[in-house]
Amino acid sequence: MGAYLFYVVCVSIWLAFGWALLERPVVLDRAWAGMQRLPLLVKPVVWVAFLPWVSGLAIWESGWRDPRARRIAVILVAIAFIVFWTVVTFPSGGGRS
Repeated sequence: MGAYLFYVVCVSIWLAFGWALLERPVVLDRAWAGMQRLPLLVKPVVWVAFLPWVSGLAIWESGWRDPRARRIAVILVAIAFIVFWTVVTFPSGGGRS
């Protein structure tokens, strides 16, 4: 049950991230600014604990000039992590053995 709940939470966070990416990018800008203001000793903990989403934020806030390319890169990162969590959470492919 715990793994399934973790999976649902992780996918839900990506869905919220995607909504912010498409509808309210300023929310992501504020989240990145908040990350930058964290104390130096806290930053590595946050990066490790929230690696997929912080990676998405880092891509979004990168110096790439084309916002469309940044959106595509963030979506690819999100899909990669969701696929990873799916394989880890449902290793048998969903069928019962």
